[in-house]
Amino acid sequence: MDQEILLGLADDDRLFLDFLQEYLAGIDGFRVTLTAETGDACLAELDRMAHRPHILILDLNMPEGNGLEVLRRLKSMAQPPRVVVMSTMYAPQYVGQLFRLGAHAFLSKSVDRQTLVRVLKEVHHCGQWWSPEQVETLRQQLSPRLPSYHLPSKDGLTKREIEILRLVCQQLSTREIAQELFLSPKTVESHKSNLMMKTAVRNIVGLVIYAIQQQIVHPGEILLLRK
Repeated sequence: MDQEILLGLADDDRLFLDFLQEYLAGIDGFRVTLTAETGDACLAELDRMAHRPHILILDLNMPEGNGLEVLRRLKSMAQPPRVVVMSTMYAPQYVGQLFRLGAHAFLSKSVDRQTLVRVLKEVHHCGQWWSPEQVETLRQQLSPRLPSYHLPSKDGLTKREIEILRLVCQQLSTREIAQELFLSPKTVESHKSNLMMKTAVRNIVGLVIYAIQQQIVHPGEILLLRK
């Protein structure tokens, strides 16, 4: 049985907060354990909790500690929740800043319910979620500073990302990887984009080189030709 995903909600719109809590509480596998209407109240509640939520859905525009301040202060917290920023202030130019501050996903409040549930599960199981458009924006915004965010070892990769990286080195296509791991092709593409962003490589060849350098695969394991 899958682990129950604990959620926290921080938003100053009481009506939206109540709606989101009621909706997510009705989804099998989710449990809302924290709600707050200000950034300070959210942080204070997190400090008091013995079992913090796995994911915090965070608004940007809140009184008494906005979303950006919450993100900054979470960095100094032991075992902070992963953060899905969800705001009416959605715009591509904010993606790089939120990524640097430690956000794990960024959504508009106009997102449909099915996408929200999918993103929450992806963040919980895989560490983060960025759409292909957001990944491209991140590349453009962060490329001058990529060395600062380069992960020097495989320790920064999730188990799923390492599985996909191994299959990439076997020259499996996105569809073949999806079939092998029982994932959708879109999910596989998202993982591959995250791999390239985390490892600071530019293409599949770079991923293979990275896998060899980090001893994730041995050169002798790589298939040079697939029939």
